[in-house]
Amino acid sequence: MARILRPVGHDDRLSVVDHLDELRSRLIICGATLLAAFVVCFIFNHALLNLLNRPLPSTTSQQANHLSGLTTDSVKEHRAFVQAEALMHQLSRSSHLAAPDRALIAAIAGKFGDAARALPQKVPKTVPITIGVGEPFTTTLTVCFYFA
Repeated sequence: MARILRPVGHDDRLSVVDHLDELRSRLIICGATLLAAFVVCFIFNHALLNLLNRPLPSTTSQQANHLSGLTTDSVKEHRAFVQAEALMHQLSRSSHLAAPDRALIAAIAGKFGDAARALPQKVPKTVPITIGVGEPFTTTLTVCFYFA
């Protein structure tokens, strides 16, 4: 039942069934070509995703509500806690304070240090964020389909 596509001229008269048969043949060819291109794109999906991730812009300080802006704020807080820890340690070594006060200030400095270590120390590289469990896989399929 396989038949070769024949060229149809402008003067040819075709029935509705012939038109539908021609359409079906062309759709099958397009679908097979799309499937072959999709397989090739899926094989090289890491290169395609790297290509799409490369031109992401760096964050600016004006994007405070953006997720990476929040990370930038956390890095600034880390630096502030480290400075506060250093100042509290200096204060705890003061000879003008009583020994219990120096011990209390040293304990507070330790808490500042703990808080500083809990925060990120540098801004991570800007990358796309996936929210769902299956989203990395479906994103890969979508990118491959668009490239195909």
